[in-house]
Amino acid sequence: MKSFFIKLISGIVLLFSGWEIADYGDKLISKSRLQQYTDLCNNADSTFGVPKDSVSVMTLKYKSAKTDVYTIAYVFSVSGKQYVSSISSTTLTIKDSVKIWFDKKNPASNSTVNPCTDLQHILKTKHTGSQWPFYLTGVLLLLLGFSLTMASIKGLIRSLFQTKK
Repeated sequence: MKSFFIKLISGIVLLFSGWEIADYGDKLISKSRLQQYTDLCNNADSTFGVPKDSVSVMTLKYKSAKTDVYTIAYVFSVSGKQYVSSISSTTLTIKDSVKIWFDKKNPASNSTVNPCTDLQHILKTKHTGSQWPFYLTGVLLLLLGFSLTMASIKGLIRSLFQTKK
């Protein structure tokens, strides 16, 4: 019985550790991705876009729940050339115009969210580094912890219902 509790507690500790390590990986951003956000913020300009003719609808289903996601396209012009940006939402709200931020060097790279606001949020909440070692280690610990926990519970159930000869 003592070995059951040791295995169970070890499995739970491994599960918790794996979860925390994988979660830490979510708080990281690669240096190249951070540089992309910084460049976009430094090279950003804005203009207004007007709604395009079409709205696309995608229905997401999970078990018995359904949700419609509407994607509204907005057209904007830079130096006489037209580009498209889009907004997705679960409510169908078409505005007469929206502010669109774009990269001066590459207007096809655009957003309806201010890239400098995104960069400030990233700098407050994330650290630079590679996510994959944390994801890999976390998932391996989760699998190991789950296996150990299930094996100890299975052993306990067997010992409780085992008949003596």
